[in-house]
Amino acid sequence: MRDVVTKESFDSFFREHASLAELADGWMFPWQLRRALKKANIYPVWASRHRRALTFYRRAEVKAYRLENP
Repeated sequence: MRDVVTKESFDSFFREHASLAELADGWMFPWQLRRALKKANIYPVWASRHRRALTFYRRAEVKAYRLENP
């Protein structure tokens, strides 16, 4: 059996979530953002231990954090 992802579910995921690298771009280094989010009790919804570029957070949580910590 193969897992299948529909285009709709794929698009929905990326509307609501973003990679650590995307969220950090132009703001701070990804490792700094990861550390700051952890300190603020904001954790990834999915993370790869071997590829940190494949770490995803909820956009809304990071947006709220960024408004409080420009």
